[in-house]
Amino acid sequence: MASIRYRALVALSEIFGRSRRRSHFVERVLQARYSTEAYASIEAACAFQSVAIGEFYRWKSVQWAAMTEALRLDTDGMTDFLVSHDRSSYAELDDALRRPKGILVATPHYGHFLVAIAAISDRTAGRKVVNLFFDPPEKHSANRDFAEFCERRYGKSDTVEVIFNNRSGLVRAIKALRRGELVVIMPDVFDNIDETFEMPFLGRSRSVALGTATLARISDSIILPMVSKYERGGCFNSHFGGVIGAAHPEIGPDRVSQTQYDYALMRKVFSAFESLIGREVIPWQYARDHFNAPSPLPDVAPDQLDAYLRMFAEDPRVKVDLTSPIALD
Repeated sequence: MASIRYRALVALSEIFGRSRRRSHFVERVLQARYSTEAYASIEAACAFQSVAIGEFYRWKSVQWAAMTEALRLDTDGMTDFLVSHDRSSYAELDDALRRPKGILVATPHYGHFLVAIAAISDRTAGRKVVNLFFDPPEKHSANRDFAEFCERRYGKSDTVEVIFNNRSGLVRAIKALRRGELVVIMPDVFDNIDETFEMPFLGRSRSVALGTATLARISDSIILPMVSKYERGGCFNSHFGGVIGAAHPEIGPDRVSQTQYDYALMRKVFSAFESLIGREVIPWQYARDHFNAPSPLPDVAPDQLDAYLRMFAEDPRVKVDLTSPIALD
């Protein structure tokens, strides 16, 4: 059961939701500061969702209320909160848990992902060991609250483990998956942009690391996409996509073949995220920068097409003998 404080904050979010233009007062109350560039992306996200800025403020208020409630409650109180506010159907998760393979539950930083991960961990306990895989707070200070929550709730648990994203953590994650355990991972972040690949996502181009697919391939595990949406009243509803990578094909030992496979797998993961999110992009943590990114395939005006083709054909890196056939994969 939620506290009076939580219910009051959720009710307050309805007032914030009436805003039709930017309010520095609301942002101060929510302890949120946005640069000109970040706010431009948030505005574009609101336009993408066809809502006013008030909907963003409504969401940030509910998110802040849920986060502070999770950090405030003791173990029993948090369990009661999860039971009373969870509107999810876990049919896809239950089906995946019956498989002998390891499971990568892949979720973006979207909606009430913290409490959704806690609910999944509680539901899975006793059937598979759960491993929560994320960057340590020293690496990403934004993870400090999540790390504190995990320590308070699972510090003495033998069914839920925390694995930090570093060299030794990757080894632990692979071993856990090979033992048939469950690993929760958030693949919408990356360490090094030079190690990412571009793919279309929510009407823009997104840099995506292939690490989730690599873990699945190396450990012969499945990927189960999940997006946790928030509902009025401060509740949450976790939606699952179909299992990805149930049968890993024979892949060549060379890096190119492995990278191509991992890229195709991540395209499926982000396509599942896109289907689950739909137009409701505001609760995604990275809406504050994503919608400043270019479109994945820029439009080319018909009268400019010949000029682009000439530029390509005259590039010495692609000049070939056009009298000979060109084989395309």
